[in-house]
Amino acid sequence: GIYRISGLVTEVRSLKQAFDSNVTEAQCLSENVDVHAVAGCLKLYFREMPQPLFPRSMYTKFVEGLGLANFEAKKGCLLSLLYALPDVNLMTALHLFQHLKVVASNSAENKMH
Repeated sequence: GIYRISGLVTEVRSLKQAFDSNVTEAQCLSENVDVHAVAGCLKLYFREMPQPLFPRSMYTKFVEGLGLANFEAKKGCLLSLLYALPDVNLMTALHLFQHLKVVASNSAENKMH
């Protein structure tokens, strides 16, 4: 899978520096580096966030919501929790979910089952 194999440290570092300084340059650079470097850069982004995407104060509620047996109750609980996130966290989570949906739809090629 694309998230299990590490990208070259130099490529991950240069991609991160590009995203930190010039998003347009980073987008161009991301098309010319190994997919594992892009995945590594994304993992690094989440590791270096000053606060977790899902705040620690909401952790127990998310775990409880995930543990609900009834699908509709689980969906309702998790949606309520997502919409209670700060706007920047919500938008980041939605973009991440969209990305993971694309990754999953290409599981035959990327071995991300």
